[in-house]
Amino acid sequence: MLLGEILDQADDVSPRTLEKSSALRWRLGGWHTAVYITWRHSETSHPSETLTALERLLATHGIETAVIEQSDGYVFWTTSDENLSTTGPDSSSGEALGRTVARILNNLDRADHFRFCGGIGGTEFGAAGIKKSLTQAKQAAMIARSASTPFAIEHAASVSTARLLSGWFEAQSMRDGALGLLEPLTLVDPGGDLMRTLSCYLDNESSATATAQSLGLHRNTVIQRLERIRTALGLDLTDPDDRLILHLSTRVLGMDQP
Repeated sequence: MLLGEILDQADDVSPRTLEKSSALRWRLGGWHTAVYITWRHSETSHPSETLTALERLLATHGIETAVIEQSDGYVFWTTSDENLSTTGPDSSSGEALGRTVARILNNLDRADHFRFCGGIGGTEFGAAGIKKSLTQAKQAAMIARSASTPFAIEHAASVSTARLLSGWFEAQSMRDGALGLLEPLTLVDPGGDLMRTLSCYLDNESSATATAQSLGLHRNTVIQRLERIRTALGLDLTDPDDRLILHLSTRVLGMDQP
C-alpha cells in the first residue's frame, strides 16, 4: 500500500507518506535503480520463506534494501547519494547489479533454473525516479521472461532485439499467428519440453551442444527432440526464413506466459 502511495504521489510526495517511508527506512531521495523479480510461469502461492531468503541473499551480497512483495513477484531498489547531475548514470553499475541478481536467483532456487527471471530499470532521481525505474524494470522483466537462458535478467538500458520488438510482440495478431504455428507442438507434447527445447535451440544459434548444456540434457536427447519438432511442425530448421519465424513465435509465446 505504501509503495502505491509513493507511485501515485511520485511528483509531490506528501509529508505523511515521507514519514511512513522513513519509519520503514525506505529511501526516496538520491538516485534509484529498481529491480523487478517475477516467475516464468504463474505461481499459485508465494511462500513467505522466499521473501525472507531473498532479503537474506541480498544482504549477503551487500545490498541493504527492503523487498516488497507484489501479486506477481518482488520489487526493490538500490539508492546512491552520488551527484550524477554532471556525468549522468553509469550503465555499467546497472549491468553489475543484474549479474548480482542473477547469482542471487541461482541461490534462491537451485532446483529450477527456469523459475525466476528479472528486470533492472534505469538509474533515476528522487521519488519520481523510483516510479520511472520500476516501470522500466517491469518491462525488462517481461522481456526476460521470454528468454530461454537460466535466471534471465534484462537491463532496461541495453538495446536488445527483444526490446526493439517488444511492441510488435504484444500485438494480438502476432500472438495469434504464433499460437497457430506452434500449436502442433503443444498437441504432441502438452508438458512443454519440445517448446522449451526449440526456444533454447534457437536462442543458442541452432547449436545442439549449447542447448543441451543450457537445459542440462544429453546432446542426443536434444537431437531426438529436434527430430520430433521437425516432424510435428513440418518446417526446416536449417532454412533461415523458417528459423526466423519460429524464433519470433517462441519469443511471443514466452512473453505471453501468465
